[in-house]
Amino acid sequence: MQSHARRQDLETALTSGIPDPLTSDAEDVRWALSTSAALWATGAREDSVRWLRRAAEHAIDAGDDARAIALFKIAAEIGSAPRPRATRPSGIGLRARAGDTRTMVGIGTEDPFPLLKRALSAPREDDVGIDVLLEEPAPELELPSWVPENRVMGGYYLERALGSGAAGTVFVVTRANESNGERAERFALKVPEYAALLEQGLSETEALRMLRDEASALLSLPEHPNLARFVTFDTAAKPRPFLVMELVEGIGCDNLIASGELTLERAFALLDGVLAGLETMHAGNVGHLDLKPSNVVVRNGQQAVLVDFGLSGRRLRPFFSTCEYGAPEIWGESELTAVATPATADVYSFGCLAYEVLTGRVLFDAPSAISVMALHHAHDGVPPPVHFLAACGLVELAEFLRSCLRHDPRDRKSVAELRVALRELSIALADRNWPL
Repeated sequence: MQSHARRQDLETALTSGIPDPLTSDAEDVRWALSTSAALWATGAREDSVRWLRRAAEHAIDAGDDARAIALFKIAAEIGSAPRPRATRPSGIGLRARAGDTRTMVGIGTEDPFPLLKRALSAPREDDVGIDVLLEEPAPELELPSWVPENRVMGGYYLERALGSGAAGTVFVVTRANESNGERAERFALKVPEYAALLEQGLSETEALRMLRDEASALLSLPEHPNLARFVTFDTAAKPRPFLVMELVEGIGCDNLIASGELTLERAFALLDGVLAGLETMHAGNVGHLDLKPSNVVVRNGQQAVLVDFGLSGRRLRPFFSTCEYGAPEIWGESELTAVATPATADVYSFGCLAYEVLTGRVLFDAPSAISVMALHHAHDGVPPPVHFLAACGLVELAEFLRSCLRHDPRDRKSVAELRVALRELSIALADRNWPL
């Protein structure tokens, strides 16, 4: 009840004062705020915070830096789900106030709240000076209450929490016997969240067996430069089972898109790297099953690496995915589930990812998670944004996306076929600029 009241207070406070008639950018602010409020009401905190940040970015486009700063501040206050630090600015930016300059300066931090608090205290007519604040260290995520006091799990020392979500929590770790060494190798340790499996009627033993089977499938895959390396999985670890993977240093694809620093050549290379990683997984009959920009890290600014395999495995899990990128068969169509495979679901998600990487826009966007899921069922390969691309003369791109997004999983191309088609598409669009 309290969170519902808080949501209403936020929505009222933030939407009041937006001028009418609305400009297109201001309309985008209100739309994003409404979406955030709806998601908050369903308990989808991380999605709600993401939409608050999107509203802030629309506010920047509308020239309302003060509102943008306030939105970033509130997102930090209610979210407590920071993004991993990137090796370069994350792409969240504020317009410089000197004259008509439109220089964008990124906030490269895991938690913008301390920066924004200082920025809010700056006079409106002055430069906010976010670039100076980049030197301020970002606070660390608080460790979950179940973490042992000595921070040791199964022979690994938990240095800090890297991020958390519905699929589990990820930590930066070292081997316990190397925890004091400055050059100790660091890994990403993921503790899967299997509460949702228990809610579906599985016993804890059955849930652990499922997690063990899926982890065994991942560990059977060969090493590949476009896949985070798997190290081990321990189902007997206390207090919880975990999977250890390579810690990939780089910038998230979502942040790279937001930064505006992509070129079309880099975008195609990134997508080919994603397909190369998927090709290796699919050869082992394993699907990623949560393919999205934030689960692709660009190492050294060049090499796309698939990360976060919390939902990966050899079977589909109904309603386990990110709503903007999940295939129709994930969202409850039993007749599709009967013929779908993890590989075909990945191909659909890749289509959503490819659209976003090449255009800078999310393909399926709606005011609520339920509305987004409905959009996945309302087309057969040519949702309205893809149809628009064809109408604008990008017929080859529209056809490529259609081959990924067909409603029937059997009509979608394989990853190997997509790699060939992607190379042909990159040649056909070589004279274009990013974003398309």
